[in-house]
Parts: sequence; C-alpha cells; structure tokens
Amino acid sequence: MGSDDFDSDSLTVASLGGREATVPRWTTRPWPVPLADDAREHLCDLTVELVDHIKQGVAIIGFWSKAQVQQGLRSWIFQTLDDADLIDFDRLDPLADKLMELTKANHHRLVR
Repeated sequence: MGSDDFDSDSLTVASLGGREATVPRWTTRPWPVPLADDAREHLCDLTVELVDHIKQGVAIIGFWSKAQVQQGLRSWIFQTLDDADLIDFDRLDPLADKLMELTKANHHRLVR
C-alpha cells in the first residue's frame, strides 16, 4: 500500500482477526508497535482505567452542557496519561482533546 492510498487525517491498518482499524495520522510510531508483554499489559490496564473513568464521567446527567465537568474529565485524562509516562509531554494536550472528541462521538456507546 503506497502513501497515496491514505487520506491526510488517518490511515487504515489491519488489526487482529483480519478486521481493519483506522488510526490517527498524527501518531509518529509505526503501527502496530511491537510491545513486550509487560508493556502490553500496562497499556491494556491504562486503557481500561481510562474507559471506565470516562464512562463514569459521561454518565453525569447533562455532562455535555457542563463545561466545568467536561474540563475536569479532560484534566483527569491528561494527568493519567502523564502519570503513565507512555507519551511525550508535548503530545498530551492534543491526545486529551482527541479522547474528549471520541468520548462525545461515542457517548451513546459509553452510557449503555
């Protein structure tokens, strides 16, 4: 697949089970990144922690109309990612913003 096959904002890569996943182009590492078992486990645990906390946050009635509550969740995401020390500090702001965008876009899935 050549570089002309990708749009400017994202790229599609094969994932496990033959399903495809779209990942942001702004990631700088090759996808998928080979990880040691302990790093993979740490990343999985962090992902579960993030999703569980985000689910609790968006379950608040009127979450998307409460800017202060949204900022609290975004700050928690930023701090949690910073504490995990997996991502360069200068990438934390855009990543926290993107996770909030994804949270809003997938609100209906998160509150099931």
